[in-house]
Amino acid sequence: MKAENKKFKSTLSTAKYALSLVWQEKYGKTYIALKMLIAVFNAVTPMAGIVLPGLIINELSGNRDFEVLGFYVAVLLAVPLLDSAVNLAANKVLKKYFLDINTALDKRFNDFCVPSDRFPSMYAESAAADL
Repeated sequence: MKAENKKFKSTLSTAKYALSLVWQEKYGKTYIALKMLIAVFNAVTPMAGIVLPGLIINELSGNRDFEVLGFYVAVLLAVPLLDSAVNLAANKVLKKYFLDINTALDKRFNDFCVPSDRFPSMYAESAAADL
């Protein structure tokens, strides 16, 4: 049990470190917030497919108010379309942010691993820009 606890704590520590690296980048906060919003949205939208059929059955067996029934059916049909549209737009924005963050982290890693005095040709354009 203790070994599993250590693994879990190690995983949490690594995830916290990775999130802190992303958080520090230019679009990091926006990326994390948008990812969380999309996760909540994707968790909530399937509820329509669970709740609305029951409401439709109740309406058919009870009042038979066709305006309410039509509204339930319209919402049931619109939710997957809305879900697809939101995910398409969000994924497009998230991909742009991901590429920007990934590029910045790669640059930071390369700057850390490859000292500029060992390979000056790799940093020639940044040195020329500093002058």
